[in-house]
Amino acid sequence: MHKVKSLSMYHPQLAYCIVQFLEKDAALTEEVVLGLLRYWPKVNSTKEVMYLNEVEDIFEVMEPAEFVKVQEPLFHQLAKSVASPHFQVAERALYFWNNEYFCNLVGDNVEVILPIMFAPLYENSQGHWNRYVGCDTILI
Repeated sequence: MHKVKSLSMYHPQLAYCIVQFLEKDAALTEEVVLGLLRYWPKVNSTKEVMYLNEVEDIFEVMEPAEFVKVQEPLFHQLAKSVASPHFQVAERALYFWNNEYFCNLVGDNVEVILPIMFAPLYENSQGHWNRYVGCDTILI
């Protein structure tokens, strides 16, 4: 359902259903997250922002044990989004750090996540074309 062009017409409802589904059975988190990553948009920035919104919603119900299973592929994608030349994508990815639960998960797994995220965060702080993205990056 994530592959269609008309995703924006029903995405909030789809994301809500997926989150409810994962609340009932956390063991499916890995499969759901890896499925999302498999269909991650490459050129449609609006769709990518929707995916980022959905991933953050999933983070809210993700168990730490499930997070560990998906952290590497998930943060490789987040690193690409943070480094995106499209400012809305980069800005949305940076907003994850405003989420306390997300920050706690990152802090608990910093030895895996920091090597993945350091380069894109550093490059943004040194000169993303959008000054707000650069400023938001520095605040992380």
